[in-house]
Amino acid sequence: MTCNDYPWSAYRRTHVEVRFADGSTHLLEQADGEVGQWPFDSKEVWILTAFNPKSELLSPQENASRHKKLGQQLDELGFQYFAARGFDPAGQAGDQWSEDGYGVLGEVGEEVMRLAEEWGQNAVFIWRPTEWLIRGVLLEGECKSGWRFV
Repeated sequence: MTCNDYPWSAYRRTHVEVRFADGSTHLLEQADGEVGQWPFDSKEVWILTAFNPKSELLSPQENASRHKKLGQQLDELGFQYFAARGFDPAGQAGDQWSEDGYGVLGEVGEEVMRLAEEWGQNAVFIWRPTEWLIRGVLLEGECKSGWRFV
């Protein structure tokens, strides 16, 4: 596996829209050798979704239900989080792929990886002051890069 192989290449193309508690919205993308201005007190943010387990497309209703249940789990765990949406800006055949998720603040990796596995996710994103990391959950491997606000 290399970061240029599918599905890692698709994950690397993913842009992530984040909505902070103050209502502001920002767009993130991978950027080789770059890092933007870190907006948190926390050392890292774990970004995950419950949409489309194992990359198998579900109906909008199924995905919305899964997303809501994941949010309830994050509430039950007492995590601090914000809304996030991953999408491929290039799309495929004119159909832009998009998945709602959450950005979970703090060093909560073990629990987030458990949740991602429970929801059938191939990978999660880890956003840190100095890097953007894609870590396999059901898939093996990881890819590192910088990041920037678009």
